[in-house]
Amino acid sequence: MEARSEIMNIALSDEQYVVPKNGQPLRGLIQDHVISSFMLTKRDTFFTKEEYCQIVYTALYGIYEQYSIRIPMPAILKPIPKWTGKQVVTAILMHISTNHCTINFEGKCKVSTNEINRGGYQTKKERKLMKQKDEFTEKWSGANDSLCIIKDSQMLTGTLDKNQIGASNQSLIHAIYELYNGKVSGMCLTLLSRLLTTYLQRIGHTCSLDDCMLKPEFDNKRTEMLNKTNELARTAIAKHFKLEGHSKYDIDLALANARRRPQLSKELDDAVKTEVNECTSNVIKECIPYGQLRAFPWNSLALMTTTGAKGSKVNHSQITCLLGQQELEGRRVPVMATGKTLPSFPRYDTSARAGGFIASRFLTGVPPQEFFFHCMAGREGLIDTAVKTASSGYLQRCVIKMLESLHVEYDYSVRESDGSIIEFMYGDDGIDVMKSGFLNNIDFWANNYDALVSKYETKAILSKFKKGFSRACKLQKKCLRHPEKYEPVQSIYSPSNNLAAVSEKYYKLINDYIKEDKRGEFKSGKLDPETFKVMMMLKYNKSLINPGEPVGVLAGQSIGEPSTQMTLNTFHLAGRGDVNVTLGMPRIKELVMFAKKEIATPSMILYLKEPNQKNTEKLAKLLTKVTLANIIEGIKCLDSIIVHEGQRRRQYTIDLTLIDKYEEVVDFNTTEITKKIKSVLMNEIAKRQQSKVGIDIDYKGVSGEEAEEKVNEESEDVQEKINKGKVIEEEVPEEEQNEMSEEEIEEK
Repeated sequence: MEARSEIMNIALSDEQYVVPKNGQPLRGLIQDHVISSFMLTKRDTFFTKEEYCQIVYTALYGIYEQYSIRIPMPAILKPIPKWTGKQVVTAILMHISTNHCTINFEGKCKVSTNEINRGGYQTKKERKLMKQKDEFTEKWSGANDSLCIIKDSQMLTGTLDKNQIGASNQSLIHAIYELYNGKVSGMCLTLLSRLLTTYLQRIGHTCSLDDCMLKPEFDNKRTEMLNKTNELARTAIAKHFKLEGHSKYDIDLALANARRRPQLSKELDDAVKTEVNECTSNVIKECIPYGQLRAFPWNSLALMTTTGAKGSKVNHSQITCLLGQQELEGRRVPVMATGKTLPSFPRYDTSARAGGFIASRFLTGVPPQEFFFHCMAGREGLIDTAVKTASSGYLQRCVIKMLESLHVEYDYSVRESDGSIIEFMYGDDGIDVMKSGFLNNIDFWANNYDALVSKYETKAILSKFKKGFSRACKLQKKCLRHPEKYEPVQSIYSPSNNLAAVSEKYYKLINDYIKEDKRGEFKSGKLDPETFKVMMMLKYNKSLINPGEPVGVLAGQSIGEPSTQMTLNTFHLAGRGDVNVTLGMPRIKELVMFAKKEIATPSMILYLKEPNQKNTEKLAKLLTKVTLANIIEGIKCLDSIIVHEGQRRRQYTIDLTLIDKYEEVVDFNTTEITKKIKSVLMNEIAKRQQSKVGIDIDYKGVSGEEAEEKVNEESEDVQEKINKGKVIEEEVPEEEQNEMSEEEIEEK
């Protein structure tokens, strides 16, 4: 019986739709089904009565046989009655909601309006014409197929892609799971998979070389843009070293010096990568989607990446346009001791290609040198997978053993096995992340109010929560007005037996929605504000975590699983610097396993009480570490001979030139900078000189203009004294030198 119970309640996939880690859905349709669903629901898909009945019957056969299939009125009546693909989906949704309230849903599609409406417009003239029609396109909802709208279980606009039928948060399937239950959402996936498999057999899907090719004029433009990359790299290097207009020999010397100093080398790599990556982005932007030989959605490669069926735009661009800059551990390809990246390149070659930039693409092939660079990046991913998988597994074990005794008590506090309190309220609100998918989407519940009421036995539940409800509501209002004066409601009333004991943030969210009343539902009397507020509080109560939940083990697994997974996925995108996720592993180990007193890269998120741009920037300036190098543009050092107390001395005048508009970066002015330099910098210089020379150093910190005047005055005084003969070198006569020892002569 125990095994049967586990299979029916724990192992049953219908009951495991969302993951405890972050509440994201686990189940969803993939690949061919996503392609089929998009092609089925796009606007130019029509069926005759025979085709429509056949495809709907194939999906619904054997499921809910006791209910008849309702065929809606055709979208086109003359000359031949025809039904759209959206009406096929409508038939499925109507059949599912036979025993339930109808569903109302709004969701953004993965395929944007730009890709749907402009896919076939390739010439500049046609693109310009389409831009002029943008305002009309946005206003006319029928043309905006990037928004999936379902009203009373009838699909009105949009398409079904990964965002609606895949494992995506707040998708159509996720909405059905929230409104009804796991069994109905599982049944919906079954019906859709049957339907989409049948439709895909009719249309087919394949990918050919034509889908990867560009139009000749765009291909030529791509070549022109990529030919400039070597010059861009040279310019970036010269600009970085401030050697614009200098000879190649000077730049080679600067490069050789930079290779010996890791920090300079890193800064140089960053400068070159910025220029080269901008060129890469421009090439991709120019060629995709307008430069494709076949336009979306007839381009099968673009269809797969755009709808989310398989692959990404990175894969598409690497096949069609170029591979781009290859990176190893976040840097460009390293230089050998000879000053070369490969033996086939000259020493200190400044071209982008020598630094690991691949202008070739998979469609036309990659030359040997560039192929080798790509293999280097791929090898790094494989090594990361092999080495870091073990460390990430051990990390998960350490975290789980540390947190395994943590659990939620009946007062929603998180405690250890000995009863010591770790957290007074689990997650600060007591909400189970598995039940919070649509909790904050108040608009969704307002549209599906009847389904919300029918889901819970409302009257029986509300009768048990009458005690203390009004008092808690009054306290909530007081807390919103004077949060610093009153304690939070959840600290006084338990959320388990008082509906009004919701978090302040959630209570404010409900109130703001009712006040705004964007749809006019409360003003028209369709919904009663107080009743709706109580129902949303009931939804909050039903989303509370169950006492006894082993949240410590769940937290450990939730940290360990993504860290292991991100190391396994590294080799799929070899050389891509923007997706180098393994840099996060050392950071996690530093925080959790080593627990160093001095963290290498500390970070903290601060929330302002009354956030605004000005205060945020001011706080950022105050908390930012500023070195002298950050605010100084240049340093000049002048030395001169002065006479002080009858002795000649050498005086050094250091002139610091501040960068323009430095006050935008830091939160202090020139006076404060001068004070700091006097108290810290000059003192440090004096100490170091004193330790080397062994005599006291007299320093005076003055402003630049004062120092210049003082130097000029003292120089003039010295010159006058020399002219008058007062300051001369005393020579010792030869007769006296013979009678004196060498030490006395030197002393004299």
